[in-house]
Parts: sequence; C-alpha cells; structure tokens
Amino acid sequence: MSDTPIQPSSGSVSAAGVVAAMAMSLTFAPVVGSVGLSSDVAAVTQQTVTKITPTVGAVAVAGVASTISKPTVTSMTPTVASLALAGVASSVAQQNQNPNPVPGVLSLLYNAAATGSRFWWPGGKGFFAVTAANFNGATVTLNLLGPDNATMLAAATATTLTAAGVGQVELPPCYVQAAITSGPPTGVYATFTRIPTEVG
Repeated sequence: MSDTPIQPSSGSVSAAGVVAAMAMSLTFAPVVGSVGLSSDVAAVTQQTVTKITPTVGAVAVAGVASTISKPTVTSMTPTVASLALAGVASSVAQQNQNPNPVPGVLSLLYNAAATGSRFWWPGGKGFFAVTAANFNGATVTLNLLGPDNATMLAAATATTLTAAGVGQVELPPCYVQAAITSGPPTGVYATFTRIPTEVG
C-alpha cells in the first residue's frame, strides 16, 4: 500500500478517522470600527490628541488645584528716594559729578544743594572755592575726616564760607568733604585746588 501525501488547506480534513481543523493565518490591520477574531470582538477606537495650553486661571493637576498668574514686567528706574530690599531700607542719594574734571582739582560740589561725598586729599596747601546760585543763608565748610574715621571736622575758619569766595588751608593727607548746613541753597559749586610746592 502506497502512502498518499495530504496537502492541508483552509477548512476541515479527515485522515484515518481523525478530524483536524486547520486555520489559515491571516494578518489584520485594525481600523476604526469593530473587528471579530475567533468570536472575540475587539473594538478599535480612534484617539484624538488635544494640545493643552495653560492660560491665566486655575489649573487642577492630579486633584491638586494650582493657579497660573500672568506675569507683568515693569521697567523700574531708581530715583532719589528710599528703596526697600528684602526688608532692608536703603537710600539713594543724588550726587552730581563734574563732567570735566581737571587734574589737581577736587570737584567737591557740582550744582548741588546738600553735603557732598568724601574725596582723598594727598596733602599740602590748597584753595577752597565756593559759588552758588543762591546761598539762602547756608554755610559751606571744608571738612576733613577725623582720627576716628567717622567724624568730619572743619578744616579752618578761612574755609567756612557763607557767600561766594575762596579760602586757603594746608592739610595732611586725608579725606575731605564740602559740607552744607542751613539753607537750603541752590546751584552750589565747590572745588579744592592743590597749590604746587616750589622745589629748590
């Protein structure tokens, strides 16, 4: 008896009293809708992705409510006033500077109305000169820093002026300052000019 080869195909095949079912292998490409495979129905639904852009308002994330506030940037320019930084108050004082400094001349006040800054004086003789648009009863005094590095002392009677004028004084190396008391005056200018020392 010869053997007869059996070529399987889609469907049922009976061989020697044994029924074997052979299923054809198919590849399915799911689409939007319902697809039935072996009596199991699987649904393929179309997914929609929506881009979410937070705006000013309340946003709830995982049950936690938070608020997104719209930031506003304002340009701020410090002026002569008081500034509060982290609870510490500081003061910005107006100080006019001579736009055309001259070597050997300290510009202590330039169109000022209040006491100026301290400047280093290398020592020697100098002329203290003061003018003002209006003194208004003010006194302009050439001061030098005292030995305690805190107190300003009047340099001399000749350099304490209540009107436009000059005064000469000889000082050691020190910090000097033009101080204004009373008034208030307007448009005050004060210089301290070094007098060259003759050698020989």
